[in-house]
Formats: sequence, structure tokens, C-alpha cells
Amino acid sequence: MKKLLSLVVMAATLSTSWAQLPNGSIAPDFTMTDIYGESHNLYSYLDQGISVILNFSAVWCGPCLAYKEEGILNDIYNAYGPNGSGDIMVLSFETEDGAGLEALYGEGAGTVGDFVTGTNYPIIDNASNLYWSSYMQPGAESGPVPLIYTVCPNRILTETGQAPLASHVTAATSGCGNAVTSPAATVNYSGDEYKCGEGSWEAKGDLTNLGSIPVTSAQFSVDFNGNVSTVNWSGNLNSGATATADLGSYAYTGNFSAVLTQLN
Repeated sequence: MKKLLSLVVMAATLSTSWAQLPNGSIAPDFTMTDIYGESHNLYSYLDQGISVILNFSAVWCGPCLAYKEEGILNDIYNAYGPNGSGDIMVLSFETEDGAGLEALYGEGAGTVGDFVTGTNYPIIDNASNLYWSSYMQPGAESGPVPLIYTVCPNRILTETGQAPLASHVTAATSGCGNAVTSPAATVNYSGDEYKCGEGSWEAKGDLTNLGSIPVTSAQFSVDFNGNVSTVNWSGNLNSGATATADLGSYAYTGNFSAVLTQLN
């Protein structure tokens, strides 16, 4: 009877015992579609010499949302993603199947907030099968989130976690034997947000150089109430430095957006 009980406990332990892939593992390939209908294949990115950051998250995970709101992965995607220097891709995965797309927007029970608004990098919903079958392995007690890997073009992965921006970039570039040879920058809005009464309001953006070479010029596509214009900035912005770009003066209320479209 004791032996039977011992065997049952052992079986239960093994069936619920998992751990993430250890550093140095080969990242399993996948092809998945994000919430906007775009398809992403891991090895296609890697074969182009692009390092890929994989962010496994869940709608019930408070630290996951807090890290999203820090904007670190967004800044990396903006500066080094397909519309930046093209050196790093960021993909985020929702690992809680059945929560529904509305939960990613912070709606309904069981979600801690909005994971979509303000996020520029792709989000892939219903990714628990990829998470459990490919990126976890037998060995520990449960699947942890947040779980963030950096995958080098040679397909070797490292768990980089909720690291600062510079640590992620180092792991994805020099840590992979790559060097960023193109300008890389991100912009955060820093101008007026509201207009009350008479007078105009000023739109501005803080341009930060995240690359290794100086940024001497930048171009923005500005859309205000459907009227699109081009705004140019010039200067000499060294690595790590920030400068304010004037994005125009506006006399009316409405919808404003600005996209960094070109560097140097």
C-alpha cells in the first residue's frame, strides 16, 4: 500500500513538473499569426541575421503588464525593429488560452490591464501550445511568466528576463556576435497634450539615440486630423543622448500622431 501511494505521488509530480529551456538551447522554430493577421516565422528572422526577443506573458500577470508599461520592449522594437535599424525583432505571446482577445485589451474578468494599447511590437494570442510544447521542458514545478528569451541568429537562446534596455540590446547584438551598423533611435512624445481656450499648442518629441553612431538627421511623418506633413530635424546626437524635436504648432483640437520614418 505504501509503495502504491509512493508511485502515485511520483506520477503526479512528474506530470506537473516543468521548466523553461536552459541557456544554450536551440530555439524551436514556429510560425504563428499575430492579432493583426501578420504571420511570423522564427527561423526566417534568424536566417536574415536578426536577433529575436520572445516575451511570454499572461493577461493575469501583474509584473508582465508593469514591464510592458515601462516601454523597454517598445523602445527596442521602435529603434531596432523592421522600421528601425532592422537588427532586432520583438514578439510577445499571450500564454493563457481561452481568455479571449478582449482580455488583452484589459476587458473582462481575469485580466490585470491593457496589453495592446501603446504596444508597437506584434502580439500573438492563444500561444499556450507553443509555450508548453516547445519552450518548456520537464524539470521544475510550473511555467513561469514573464519569461523572456533572446534568440541569436545561430538559433541559440538565452533567458534575458525583464532586463533594462541596454542589457537586452547587448544580449541581442554583441552577445550574438552582431554589431549595429545603422542608426537606431526612439522617440517619446513630450509636447502639450491638451488645448483649452484660445491659443495654439506645441507638439514635441524627445529623440533618443540608442545606436552606436551619431544621429545627424531625422524625419517624422505627422498626421493631424488627417492632414499629413513631413517634419525634419537635424543636429548631432551622440549615442545615448536625447534631443527635443519640434513637431509643429497647432491651433485646434483633434487627433495627432507622429511616426519616426527616417534617420541620417
